[in-house]
Amino acid sequence: MAEMLSVETNETKKGLGIHARRALAYIVLVIMSFLCLFWFYILFVNATRSKGELTQGFTLLPSTHLIQNWKGVMAGTLPVVRGMINSLVVATCSAVLCTYFSTMTAYAIHVYDFKLKKFMFTFILAIMT
Repeated sequence: MAEMLSVETNETKKGLGIHARRALAYIVLVIMSFLCLFWFYILFVNATRSKGELTQGFTLLPSTHLIQNWKGVMAGTLPVVRGMINSLVVATCSAVLCTYFSTMTAYAIHVYDFKLKKFMFTFILAIMT
């Protein structure tokens, strides 16, 4: 009888552990989803603000200039294409430099033997996630 009781207790503990882990996983997923979707909300809020409001600083509340800004984009009075080209140039340069330095780092870690080789590899993998 005592053995049966201990088996049930272990199964109960195991079940609670699974539920706790699942709850923790959902909490982490909700937080990560919020962090990802928050920037789309900020994008929308900034689309509703005028140039003057954009220079005043950060706010979470939308403004009333969405239709005016949309008309400006459609009429061609706002330099959207120039902004896209600037973003493309910056992103391309950033990607090329990042790839270059990452390749050099990977080569050095693979070829050379040094004291903190395993630590550096683990540290770089931790930073990437």
